[in-house]
Amino acid sequence: FDKSTEHGMRPCCFFATLPVLAVLSVTVWLTWLLAKSKAFRAPYRVQVHSSEQRWPEEKGDASNISLTPEPLTTTTPELFECSWRRYERLKPFDSQSFLKDFLVAVSKNFRGKTLRIFMLGDSLIQQQFELVCQLCKKLKSNRLHMNNETHCAASIGGANLYVTYMVFPNASDAYLAESENVFYFDHGLQEYLQLSSWKSWKSYDEWVHLDTSMQAVLDAMALVPGARMAFMTLHAVCDQKYREGYNQSLEMSDPEKAASLCADSLVETGASHVAWEVAKEHCAHGTNTYKGALELKHRALAVLQRWASLHPNLAERVSCVDGFAIADFAIADGKCHHTDDGRSYQGLLPVELYSLMDALRWT
Repeated sequence: FDKSTEHGMRPCCFFATLPVLAVLSVTVWLTWLLAKSKAFRAPYRVQVHSSEQRWPEEKGDASNISLTPEPLTTTTPELFECSWRRYERLKPFDSQSFLKDFLVAVSKNFRGKTLRIFMLGDSLIQQQFELVCQLCKKLKSNRLHMNNETHCAASIGGANLYVTYMVFPNASDAYLAESENVFYFDHGLQEYLQLSSWKSWKSYDEWVHLDTSMQAVLDAMALVPGARMAFMTLHAVCDQKYREGYNQSLEMSDPEKAASLCADSLVETGASHVAWEVAKEHCAHGTNTYKGALELKHRALAVLQRWASLHPNLAERVSCVDGFAIADFAIADGKCHHTDDGRSYQGLLPVELYSLMDALRWT
């Protein structure tokens, strides 16, 4: 069986390649299956031009999450320093005073320039975006163009302002090189926490792999030359007010039992691929409570600090707004001021935006 065919191919050589082709086919199939099984649910979707994508992910060992040890405090000097504007607890800044100061700051710092602010995150960031757009709309002498629900623009004191919510631009976009760019994001952290005895912990993967996903976001933003990056921490949770909406929650009445039930659910549904004891520890730390929010804040700031340390040439472009401290001050007297649900603080939106201006050194 050693003679060449009319096409010049030896049958012996053809059969000899079959094992190689089989191995290659299996390898390709396994690679596709593995990639599909590791699909990562990002804290929020981002858009590059007209196509959607999710942040990249490199999952590590979920059993080695760095959690803040007891005792917990609201101040962590070793972590990234954040800004928050002090205010009167019962009478914070109003929208009108913020409007005036915002106009002055933009006009002073960006006269003759174009400023683009990209606001990415959950409802905490969205509410601030809506406030900026509402305030710009009140300027009768300035032009406001509402393209859709995610964009607003205005001419302010010789500066052109564009504000966009939930749209992440491609670093290669030419218009970015002609403007001053700011990325303001919270990574959707408020949605990472859970009351699993009330409903399943759908954001478990995001909570576990916060470090990797947040570093990927910072890496992507850093691709835009000269862009400023401002991170806002999640809010402090007022347990007293939050309990009113979830009064059947075991996290409030029996945390130990709640963590056990949560671990049972994670292991049984396959959401967690770690030992039951480790899953229980995750459940105990990831509760949507004051303690759980504080720990998650510390984890996020540790990521921010580590990223800045690894990129010393970019560290000056990174800043932070302490949303936790802003909300914590409102509830420090034992009362839940400015919140109806224990998580959202509508009355403190101007304070958060003032704190952003401080973080960016516009004031």
